[in-house]
Amino acid sequence: MKNKKTIFKAFSLLILAFFVSGCTILPTTSSKKKATPVAYQGGVFRTADFSVQANTLNWQKVSDVYATGGKVKTLDTASIVSYALDPNDSAALYIGSQNEGIYYTYNYGQAWLQTLMDKGSVNAIAVSPDPATNKCTIYAAANNYIYLSKDCGRTWGAVYFEARTKIIVTALAIRKDNPKIIYAGTSEGNFIRSFDGGVTWDSIYRFNNNIINIIIQNHVDSKIIYVVTQSAGIWRSPDGAENPGNWVDLMTTQVDQSEVADEGNFKEFGKISGSKSYLAISADKSVGDGLIYVNTVGIYRLKFGDMWRQLKLIPPKKKETITAVGVNPDNTNEVLYASTGAFYRTFDAGVNWNITPLPNSGKPAWAVFSDDSKFFYLANYYLAPKK
Repeated sequence: MKNKKTIFKAFSLLILAFFVSGCTILPTTSSKKKATPVAYQGGVFRTADFSVQANTLNWQKVSDVYATGGKVKTLDTASIVSYALDPNDSAALYIGSQNEGIYYTYNYGQAWLQTLMDKGSVNAIAVSPDPATNKCTIYAAANNYIYLSKDCGRTWGAVYFEARTKIIVTALAIRKDNPKIIYAGTSEGNFIRSFDGGVTWDSIYRFNNNIINIIIQNHVDSKIIYVVTQSAGIWRSPDGAENPGNWVDLMTTQVDQSEVADEGNFKEFGKISGSKSYLAISADKSVGDGLIYVNTVGIYRLKFGDMWRQLKLIPPKKKETITAVGVNPDNTNEVLYASTGAFYRTFDAGVNWNITPLPNSGKPAWAVFSDDSKFFYLANYYLAPKK
């Protein structure tokens, strides 16, 4: 198998040296007047000065897609819904779109290629963390199928499908300690696993709620697994999902609200109205086993699977929705989130916030740091104007 960088260079025209619902953080007044449909611009952006406390950020648009025959297009009209980093290559990024397959880059977004078209919405992507045998092994969930490529995306084959077409595969994750172990989740809440790289699958748990994301803390312990549902909260397994009785419902743990409430600082997380409604999530690699989680109430941090802490936010002057969140893996105090109105950053774990404009009038779909912390990516969900 050719190294994927060699394949990428084979395109001679590559001459250039990135949950969609929202979090309401202020209520709005009701109105009988019908709202005008909003159109959102697409595209992928990156910045290298995310740690600079400034009124503006230097965002670079990295949306050029190259193809054979000298044709060039952009990601501007791609509704981007998912992403995956390559554990073996910090410059690589894969993004899944709603209608145009997978786009991937091996140079931090300077140029993109396209693959797995005409399969429907690519809801999840996972790249094998094994550098020895699976350098180009990629899994993708599209509609009710899971596809596998072993040659850097040149060819694909189906390795799993849901017989009921209305049930779609929504999440994927691969264990670093054993890359043959693949986990997947469905819109029905079925949590499935393969021990042999996707050849065979078995159902190991039912969450009875749409599984939005599966997070494995591969950077610290591959046995720690989080399953994130659409409206039933988050569950944690400490043993690689081996024992069904060891799943912990993190909505039953305590949350510290001392920074946002005058009294009643500690309570059970799930008893806060809206706490189970998922909007965005990210692994918090700055503290090892940690999460940063957005729901319809606000932003919460979980450290070492122990207790949630609610971050204090700046109330906006009008309705805004949080759609993407991240934590600098090199600085636990630096949290970033994007809303439909602005880009927010804190350098002191939520005590103070710095607000800067978005790079365009898009609706952020997700945000993520490159594994080497060189860039921070922001991807938009495209919504065409209604005619």
